[in-house]
Amino acid sequence: MSETKSAYRQIMKATSIFGGVQVFNILISIIRSKVVALFLGPAGMGIVGLLNSTIGLMSSLTNCGLSTSAVKSISKVDFTTTDAEEKLALEVSILKRLVWYTGIFGTLLTLALSSWLSQLTFGNSNYTFAFIWIAITILFKQLTEGKLAILQGLRKLKLQAKANMYGSFFGLLFTIPLYYYLGIESIVPAIIIASLITLVSSLYFSSRIKIKDIKLTNSQILTDGKAMIKLGISLSFIGMLTVLLVYILLILISHEGGIVVVGLFSAGFALINTYVGLIFSAISTDYFPRLVAIIDDKNKIRTTVVQQAIIAVLVITPIIILFLTFAPLIIRILYSLKFIPIISMVSWGILGMLFKAASWTM
Repeated sequence: MSETKSAYRQIMKATSIFGGVQVFNILISIIRSKVVALFLGPAGMGIVGLLNSTIGLMSSLTNCGLSTSAVKSISKVDFTTTDAEEKLALEVSILKRLVWYTGIFGTLLTLALSSWLSQLTFGNSNYTFAFIWIAITILFKQLTEGKLAILQGLRKLKLQAKANMYGSFFGLLFTIPLYYYLGIESIVPAIIIASLITLVSSLYFSSRIKIKDIKLTNSQILTDGKAMIKLGISLSFIGMLTVLLVYILLILISHEGGIVVVGLFSAGFALINTYVGLIFSAISTDYFPRLVAIIDDKNKIRTTVVQQAIIAVLVITPIIILFLTFAPLIIRILYSLKFIPIISMVSWGILGMLFKAASWTM
């Protein structure tokens, strides 16, 4: 019984560390969404949604799932052995090189396809230069995820939390003036600046962990990193499929209803998946490394999954009730009266989060 209580305390402690950060991130997201809604309107939010969705898709297609597989590789290092430091240094060195390779590849591929992406996403070539500029964010994103994966794999949760928190805060601080003074023209610079600031934040906090850097040849990296890449691709397939489906859906909405309807959908999607989804992000930060550590013990896995599912349902249920009760008020506060049409979408969508809380842990 005491072991079970200890397990629940560990889950709640990890959730509370990142839960507090996620509350802060939610406030940042609320302010950012409010600023975009006020200064850019539904049309501006639609452009932001389409650009971010496209970049997210290109990143998912080229990042080889390293942010997930690296956490597993680092978490499995047994620090009770004499060669643990060498094994950790090898895994981290491989990851550092691979995120550069995949990040550069993703950026170059986006540059090469910029005109086609503009045609596919917006139905014209007007956004070709926008995709050329924001292609660099794929590299920034991959480097950031590499640094955060090291912190998560080592379970340095407080450092990871701070990296996320400061990245979000300063990203917002520097982009609000852009939205105010430049309007629609600020979208591309704001995306790039926010991505760069997030990278700088992750670099700063990950630098506090001193790990020896091992010099590797390209052949060594590809040979030793093959398992990490193979696992990453396998683990990230469902996530990549989800990103692809959202992207296709946004394109269909854009072509049928226009940018304004995309903006309304993106606003509703953000309410359901960004704000509520941050809860799942907070929980998974500790949950995934814990699963990796006991992956060979089926009984412990079963117990851990059940415990995590109970906590997830308990945390998410009050949020669902809050959204169902005050959806119109929440939308008016977070956005503006122009976004009232998304009330029914949000009300139905939020119910799905309860099913996700139970299934997600499995």
